[in-house]
Amino acid sequence: MRKTLTAALGGTALLCSGQALAAGNSVAQAIQKLHLSAQQLLSVRDFLGTFARGTDIEASGSGLFILRDSASMNYSGEFSLSANADGSVEIERVSGPATLDASRAVTLPLKLDRKSTAQALKALGNSPALVPKPSAAPPPGTTQPIEAAPAPALAPSLPPPQLARLKLTNPQATGIVSQARATFFRDGSGYAHSFRAQIPATDLVSTPLRVSDKYFAPVQSDGVKVYRAAIVEIDSDLQIALADLETRYGCDAATCKPVHGARPVSNGNHFIKWTRVLVASVPAPLLAQIAPPPATPAIGAAQGGSPAAASSAAGTPPAPVTAPAAVPDKPRAEPSPTPSPTGGG
Repeated sequence: MRKTLTAALGGTALLCSGQALAAGNSVAQAIQKLHLSAQQLLSVRDFLGTFARGTDIEASGSGLFILRDSASMNYSGEFSLSANADGSVEIERVSGPATLDASRAVTLPLKLDRKSTAQALKALGNSPALVPKPSAAPPPGTTQPIEAAPAPALAPSLPPPQLARLKLTNPQATGIVSQARATFFRDGSGYAHSFRAQIPATDLVSTPLRVSDKYFAPVQSDGVKVYRAAIVEIDSDLQIALADLETRYGCDAATCKPVHGARPVSNGNHFIKWTRVLVASVPAPLLAQIAPPPATPAIGAAQGGSPAAASSAAGTPPAPVTAPAAVPDKPRAEPSPTPSPTGGG
């Protein structure tokens, strides 16, 4: 069933605001089935962004959505939505005359320097994306010594910049092709890998392949605004044709490993960092889920008790009380008569 861009994005907005889904909105229904956190919903919304005016979205099953020109119904791209076992959500999108092939993977040949890697790691913070993989189990039939020293903890590392392989819609296809894959975890932290290329690339100097890595800090709130502490982006122009990516860096999706060895000529990495990036247009129900809990008042103050009682309830011994010094008794002064409101005596 084909739905216009307005219907699809409107359904997603309704989902984010906790209202009922628009009838027949396949994109919003697919997002609802993923059971995402509030932080993930906002991340997916912002990553998908907007499509060209006059674009229809057609559900193709298994979380795949086809983009078509609403006038000619010609194919213009597609995107997929899926949930992973670790609780993350993955979105992959291609624009142009190409389709996604999830059975094959391509590792983008973008090498980060030490500074860029450190900044990306800092932005991700304690994101599950950086949890090191456990060490391999001993081979079957062998036992591990009882007093063996524990394996040293692995330093966190960035995930490899992998995308699905692309298939051109026809061998003579021409134009611009762009592809991006993003992964967001329950706290909203995540990363995105993307590239943009010209086909056919007859001159790699004037039409290089632009690759980019982007890393997102967790989504958080101060109770009023929703923001990310940082977003880090590293991009570079590579002198390589789109067809050569699969030939040189493609592999089976289940066994693909990071790229090693010679890389294409690059114009150098460009590093950009944004701090305290606001998330715009956050619906009130999502803001309530992300906002920190209200501060709990002291038990004694909440019950109207004395500071000593509050200290005792908090587990802190009260301060010693010193009796006031004795003073001689003085004659008690009688209060002066209060004037009558009418001024009479």
